[in-house]
Amino acid sequence: MVEIGREAGASHGLVTYHFGTKKDCIKAVLEEIRNDTIDTNQELTEGLRGLAALDKLCEAYLLGASRRNSSAKAVYVAIAESISATPDLTKITAKNDSVARSTVENVLREAIEDEEIEATVDVEMQAVLVLGLLRGIVQQRLVNRSGVDLKRAIPQAITMVRASVAVGGQ
Repeated sequence: MVEIGREAGASHGLVTYHFGTKKDCIKAVLEEIRNDTIDTNQELTEGLRGLAALDKLCEAYLLGASRRNSSAKAVYVAIAESISATPDLTKITAKNDSVARSTVENVLREAIEDEEIEATVDVEMQAVLVLGLLRGIVQQRLVNRSGVDLKRAIPQAITMVRASVAVGGQ
């Protein structure tokens, strides 16, 4: 909390007063990241539907990992913490995960409605797989920044996602 206060230009007492505990502060940060992501995704996909929206979401997700001031690292640290040292974070990380999957599911449903992909696509499972691919790339990028070339990874990831849903996702 002292470090948070220092970064914010406030005393740790003020941070503690506002958030209570470190865990509550982390939860508030994760909620803010989720809300910002929802707003950003809506702006990015305005006027787009289906596969075009999915392409844009994939690109934005991966580009987010390339920004030095990115919240991606905070999200991945929270996920790891929720699995290991701070299981109290599981509920908020699961909520963020659910929102991300729902976003992908919605654009896949639009792609089905627009007959871009077959109605046999398992939308829920494809959303899990899409996020798994994207998160795997981001995790590698966070661990080894110079080892993951996002300029090459982005179009190939989009190609993989499109190929997966094109065959019905079964």
